[in-house]
Amino acid sequence: MQKLKLIISIVVFTSFLFAQESPFVFNPSLNSDGSKIAFSYQGDIWVSDADGNNAVRLTIHEAYEGNPKWSPDNSMIAFSSDRYGNNDIFVIPSTGGTSKRLTYHSISDVLSDWTSSNDLIFTTNREFKQIEWNNEIQAISANGGTERRILNAVGDMA
Repeated sequence: MQKLKLIISIVVFTSFLFAQESPFVFNPSLNSDGSKIAFSYQGDIWVSDADGNNAVRLTIHEAYEGNPKWSPDNSMIAFSSDRYGNNDIFVIPSTGGTSKRLTYHSISDVLSDWTSSNDLIFTTNREFKQIEWNNEIQAISANGGTERRILNAVGDMA
């Protein structure tokens, strides 16, 4: 029994040690010229050179922030955050600064892409429910405003 406790302690300690130095990042997104990469690490948004050097943390918040997407001109980064209990969409300058919340609905919004016409495409499950309970695809201007459904069909990962 004592030996089993020792083995469990070693496994737990080792996994904790390796988790603290995890090199894994989530949701990497290259900018339009491939020189920079935005990613989520430890629940915040970071930007670095494409080779991984010169990492800069853009957000510092206790909420989970992920799924970054670059604007077509590389000046902004959109991301999802659960700061208010569910995923909403935010934008932040790619060089850092204050983030701006764009969506305010009580249902989670999952960011898909940033269009060349400066709209953010996302999936949500607001009012267009079918028997299958699939999501609907909506868009919002990166400057803010009212969301609009862009397809009369349900779907994910637009």
